[in-house]
Amino acid sequence: MNSKHQATGRALPIVLATPSDATLPASGELSDREAPADALKYRVAQADWFGRWSQWGGRTVPEKARPLPPIPVIEATYTQATFGAPVPDGPLFGQLTLRARVPRVEDLAPGSRLLVSLRIRAVIDGTAVIALRGEAASYQILNGQAEKDSSMGCDGALPARSLADFEVRKTKGRGTIKILEAPNAANSFTGKVQIDDPARGADRYVLVIRWKL
Repeated sequence: MNSKHQATGRALPIVLATPSDATLPASGELSDREAPADALKYRVAQADWFGRWSQWGGRTVPEKARPLPPIPVIEATYTQATFGAPVPDGPLFGQLTLRARVPRVEDLAPGSRLLVSLRIRAVIDGTAVIALRGEAASYQILNGQAEKDSSMGCDGALPARSLADFEVRKTKGRGTIKILEAPNAANSFTGKVQIDDPARGADRYVLVIRWKL
């Protein structure tokens, strides 16, 4: 059971109650207030005053349907490239910052899962570094061409804490990715991921970033 004795860690005995609509003498019900939201399987046995135990009875409780998190709203701002005089030859690159605000944990609907992932969609032609901090992401091009239809979809935000299990998985895209920095106190809890696309022309990328709370 999920209710355990604080000192021994053993399962606490549960007193069965007779439901009001019971039709059989051997039926009963129990409540477990410490049960997690996932599916569970219970095994219950009952003892009488003389220490005699019944056979085990089993019951599987399915996982309840969870509400989906709200759809994020993406806010984009662009900072123009800075340069001195004379104006350098070749293309100049600014910085595109995309922000996706996510709800606080206490504002989530009852039964919602905690937000522990971030999905990024981008069109890359060259090398770009994506910096993630909280609910904001900045997109900086190191070399190559800027793409007008670059975008980011976000279903989570990085928590303001060090994340040892900071993982990045590429689900779409021909180039390579690598983690430059994992969030920690020294970098103000900012994660940085680099995408390298050396082939000619742009390609679409989808990255999934996960961590453990």
